[in-house]
Amino acid sequence: MGKALIEGLVGQFPPEQITAADLRPEALESLAALGVRTSTNAADAVSGQDLVILGLKPQVAVPVLADLAAHMDTSQIVVSMMAGVSTARIEELLPEGMPVVRVMPQTLVRLRDAACALCAGRAVNAEQLAQVRALFDLVGTTVEVAESQMDAVTGLSGSGPAWAYVVVEALTDGGVRSGLPREVALKLAAQTMIGAARLVLESGE
Repeated sequence: MGKALIEGLVGQFPPEQITAADLRPEALESLAALGVRTSTNAADAVSGQDLVILGLKPQVAVPVLADLAAHMDTSQIVVSMMAGVSTARIEELLPEGMPVVRVMPQTLVRLRDAACALCAGRAVNAEQLAQVRALFDLVGTTVEVAESQMDAVTGLSGSGPAWAYVVVEALTDGGVRSGLPREVALKLAAQTMIGAARLVLESGE
């Protein structure tokens, strides 16, 4: 998800303003090719940054955040893309008063066509929340929800693309069984989904 977000943001920001960190050097190669700064030391992606975006697996949150906490201060905003880890739990692991915003994006951020939901932790003010929302508005559509609704968001839009792919595949298979070449059926099915979704958003029906 972190890679997808960076790919969506490059072009919106000078790439040198973005630092990506991963323990695996091979995971950083394609990001370095985009012009972003890379490091295998997570502290490099935290020190001096206005926004710190956590693209972590939930099971490694505790040790990683404990390591990062020493390099962070409350002038920064922490944005978590971790499913199932509350803002309160993240706040416990970071310096007191740290502004934390949770967001549930999709890999569609790569295309700047994602549906993203966000919620604010207790130390986040309106200006900080607006800053995070503006960032994700660059890669799609955003909504603000209560933290208690984030699990529902994870199931609906977080996992939603997989369901859409199943429908596209089924429509394509139906077209093939009816005599269409697969590439033609796939193009028609995918474009039909795009158009139908756009009409829903524009008409409200």
